[in-house]
Amino acid sequence: MYKNLQIILLLILSLIIMSSSCDHGPDGCTDINACNYDSGAHTDDGSCEYPLENYNCLGDCIGERDCCGLCDNDPDNNPPTLASGECAQDVICGCMDKTICDYNLQANYSNDSCAVDLSQFGGTVDGIDCHGNCNGGAVEDPCGSCIGGESDIAGRSWLIGINATVILSDSSKLYDSAYIGASIYAEDDYNNINIEEANCDGCYIDIPEGCGLSDSLCFYFPHPDWEGSIDNIFTNGYNFDKDIRNNNLFELFTNGISWNAEIMPIISETIILDSLILDFSYEGIQSLELGIIYNNIEYFVENQKHILEIGSNDIINLTFNVSNICFNEF
Repeated sequence: MYKNLQIILLLILSLIIMSSSCDHGPDGCTDINACNYDSGAHTDDGSCEYPLENYNCLGDCIGERDCCGLCDNDPDNNPPTLASGECAQDVICGCMDKTICDYNLQANYSNDSCAVDLSQFGGTVDGIDCHGNCNGGAVEDPCGSCIGGESDIAGRSWLIGINATVILSDSSKLYDSAYIGASIYAEDDYNNINIEEANCDGCYIDIPEGCGLSDSLCFYFPHPDWEGSIDNIFTNGYNFDKDIRNNNLFELFTNGISWNAEIMPIISETIILDSLILDFSYEGIQSLELGIIYNNIEYFVENQKHILEIGSNDIINLTFNVSNICFNEF
């Protein structure tokens, strides 16, 4: 009897060891030099993405631009220049690839301007977008609508409203709301334009939020990269309860757009956050894929609502990922 019990215990211990050895954590890109390096990933899943030669992950040129604007580090490609640094008079800059829609027959030096392959966005390989414009800015959304570009106002601005309800361990509830979205009128990642001067329909702007003792719940989007770069007109480390990004449709339909958020309840140390309920509403869009990353796990929202089990009294850090939007048609 005792010997059988020992064997059973050894078998259980072996299974536990085998199970723990198979649990290596989440998969992802483990190359620190990749643009999408994931510090939390333990196993490389082959998803690493790298910048183009002479460019960084943001698409900025880190090489040397010649007088035509070509970004590389090969001086043999450089056209002749004047003492002022401008191109010589016989230099004609343009796209020199005959297979691309904006090929310039007269060009004798490339200016890195050739239209890109738009076939994954409903266009063509030679750079014509879904509206038929060479090197255009329109994309086809998952519902088959051609959105954006100079000839279409659809998709210029869209907004996602988020209502947050925190349920505490004493069964009480706290409420706050926030908004994320995008607009072509946002000049950078954090739109700070004067909405009256924008002269547009459906414009959205970021709204600063001060989180103090009078607020029982603060749901906001920190802007730490603004520190020292603008006048100190915002409070509490540049926090906003509305975060409007530049509406880059190519980025949206390639990798999606992400927002980092913080939800901070003003509670005593003895009270625990049991759960967080998030309800979503949309403006300018019919449907989308919406993911929420919490504690390195991504959850996908269904039926415009999601509940997270928290079990803590710390600040809640979330990342919202938006992709595959179907826009409202105008």
